[in-house]
Amino acid sequence: MVSPSPRCKITRRDYAVTTISIRPACLEDAADLAALHGQSFTPAWDTAAMGGFLRQNAKAMMAVKADQPMGFTLARLAADEAELLSIAVSPQGRGQGLGRALLLGLFVMLKEAKVQKLFLEVASDNKVACHLYEHIGFIRIGMRPKYYANGADALTYSLSLG
Repeated sequence: MVSPSPRCKITRRDYAVTTISIRPACLEDAADLAALHGQSFTPAWDTAAMGGFLRQNAKAMMAVKADQPMGFTLARLAADEAELLSIAVSPQGRGQGLGRALLLGLFVMLKEAKVQKLFLEVASDNKVACHLYEHIGFIRIGMRPKYYANGADALTYSLSLG
């Protein structure tokens, strides 16, 4: 048996491994999606709104760690196109690649639904999101000047999935 160096203090945190799973979200997840949305956006969508999206032609992915919701993506489908309605990651889950993982999972789900193109809109002052979208391959296709209440522009992006 190997003993740790006396300079090293080993704690449970040092060797704990927790898995984050990315899975499709369903109607039963509406309250969790609303809670996550509220941690990222004001005004937040409530459980009824999330349930409404999930009952309609929407696709969603959810990140879960030890039964705790960590993030989600939500897209609405129309013919062979989709619009990314929202992506949110809990404050404790940020900076771990969850947004990217959720988007990649959503892309698979959308391709299975025969979606050819995905669109989104994001506030220009949300630099983290803009960087993520551009890094994944979204192309900026437009801008709505001073669209948001705080004066930020709305940037529109598209991504070919076909």
